[in-house]
Amino acid sequence: PFVIQGTCDKIPFADNLFDVVFCLDVLEHIPEVLISDSLKELGRISKKYLIISAASHEDIVENLKVHISIKSYTEWEKIISKYFQILSSEIIHSKTYSDRTAKIYLCKKIK
Repeated sequence: PFVIQGTCDKIPFADNLFDVVFCLDVLEHIPEVLISDSLKELGRISKKYLIISAASHEDIVENLKVHISIKSYTEWEKIISKYFQILSSEIIHSKTYSDRTAKIYLCKKIK
């Protein structure tokens, strides 16, 4: 086993390396200023497709706000579509908390 360390805005993999890139429940946890660079990096390492999910609700754990970039699904779609073609999307519900949802997007890399 090995560990590869990186950050969402500087992913340590080669260009066009992966057939599909997954970014699930990440974007709402990173600072606003890193979202664009992070999406560019995800596109850089993807050959063609990406699956991205984002939540649009607050999340506080032990008095710490863990969703630091809260946006409506319309706002997330506007941001994501700057970098990728959204082929489909679906709301997914938390099994633990009935009032929490995320939206998952199947995206295609724009060349």
